[in-house]
Amino acid sequence: MNGYFQVVCKTVGVYLRCYPPTEDGRPINMKEVLDYLEMEKLPYDIQVLNETLNGLVEEQDILLTVEKVLPIKERCMVNVSFDKMKASICLYPPSTNGRACSLEDIESALRLAKIEYGIDREAIKTFLEHREYGTPHVVAYGKPPREGTDAKIEYFFQTDRKMRPQLRDDGTVNYFDLDLVSHCKKGDLLAVLTPADLGEPGVNVLGAPIRQKEVVRMVLKHGNNIEKNEEKTELRSMVDGHVTLVDDTVFVSNVLEVENVDNSTGNIDYDGSVKINGNVCSNFSVRARGDIEVKGTVEGAYMESGNNIILARGINGMGKGKLIAEGNIISKFLENCSVTAGGYIETETIVQSNVKSKTEIHVSGKKASITGGTVIATTLISTKNLGTPMGTVTNIVVGVDPAVSERSVQVKKELEEAKKNLDKVLPILESTKKKLLLNSVSQKEQMKYMSQLIETARHLQQVVESRGQELKECKEQIAQAQASRVEVSGEIYPGVNVTISDVSLTIRDSIKFCSLRKRDGEVKVESL
Repeated sequence: MNGYFQVVCKTVGVYLRCYPPTEDGRPINMKEVLDYLEMEKLPYDIQVLNETLNGLVEEQDILLTVEKVLPIKERCMVNVSFDKMKASICLYPPSTNGRACSLEDIESALRLAKIEYGIDREAIKTFLEHREYGTPHVVAYGKPPREGTDAKIEYFFQTDRKMRPQLRDDGTVNYFDLDLVSHCKKGDLLAVLTPADLGEPGVNVLGAPIRQKEVVRMVLKHGNNIEKNEEKTELRSMVDGHVTLVDDTVFVSNVLEVENVDNSTGNIDYDGSVKINGNVCSNFSVRARGDIEVKGTVEGAYMESGNNIILARGINGMGKGKLIAEGNIISKFLENCSVTAGGYIETETIVQSNVKSKTEIHVSGKKASITGGTVIATTLISTKNLGTPMGTVTNIVVGVDPAVSERSVQVKKELEEAKKNLDKVLPILESTKKKLLLNSVSQKEQMKYMSQLIETARHLQQVVESRGQELKECKEQIAQAQASRVEVSGEIYPGVNVTISDVSLTIRDSIKFCSLRKRDGEVKVESL
């Protein structure tokens, strides 16, 4: 039991009787004694109190005054925890002939302390039946919030854009049976949404609500030819066709299938995927939101896809052919053309072409080679032969653009500055709120000032979020580029210029079976 004290009125004088703690109880708290005597307006000698309480091992009386005082009733002190989730009471015994606290007295004290929620009357009754003076006892509990869970979507079709064609045993690449298109039938289940659980707010012992954490909410986004159930948690196809996922939106469409792209069809612009069983002639264009698949050859045409481009027999662009894909580009060969892919590029040969990939370029097969032109990738360019024995100028570039590194430094500086300014604004905003609540300042002027602070804080928060996301993207690009390399499984010939990030190397002598990486600020040639 904790140590405690009691006012005792004797025949001559009023005394403070001090009881030492028992077992593992805590000693009498000097501050509690002083606060109690101040509240009861009793005189005291602080030096005597301090000397008596220090090292108190047995019951001892301290003279307070020789004047008579009225009986002092039992006092109840209420304490609220820092997080306002618990409220406890502590009793101080009555003086001689003083009145003890009743249940109604305890409840009155709790009301004065503004305790409104979670009061345990049975706990109070139990405490009053077995009083322990100087010992706090919890009599009210708040209700913590119930945290929710984020929403999630499960897709029942292929959403991975990293699938690659298979290499046959004879060294050739299978460009026909790629199985990259996710086909669907009428009635097929495409996606299921598990809605977010918002959770429930809590409440503290003062009756104030406690908000639960925000959760990620999601909805099923879709295009035409798709139906939702009544609960809007399932997507099903309404037609036979193929399904793709573009920017979190599910699309289903029938595949537009033609024999050739020529005068009989004109240019093609289609929301779904396009399958061409024959050839694409010069000067025509094919645009598709989904995949573009060509079984024949492509001449000097323009092709643009929101997903993948697959050319079973390749392209001879005649210096004007152009391929652009947000996904991957797979082609038997790339010759005299311009190619840009948001994903990887897979081919057997590249001849006098400008080819660019945001990830990797693989030139594979028995006669795999890159000859002339400029070939650019972020992480990897792999081929068998690079350049020609005749010294054809061939430019190979891997790694991150130096501008990305510069932008990363600038974004980091802007992010830190925005955070610093936000840290300055928030305390000022909080202080202004308190002044308004206390009515200690001009309402009109402070409301205007507070609105300006809120707008400033909102703008700074938006800057922090946007710069944080941009910095994350820059770091991801830089991290990928750190492992950038060029791999040559056959021979690299003179006349080839290799640039990795911001350093370059011109090949003077033929080199076989090598890997080129950036080491110590230089392009280094290593054995495979």
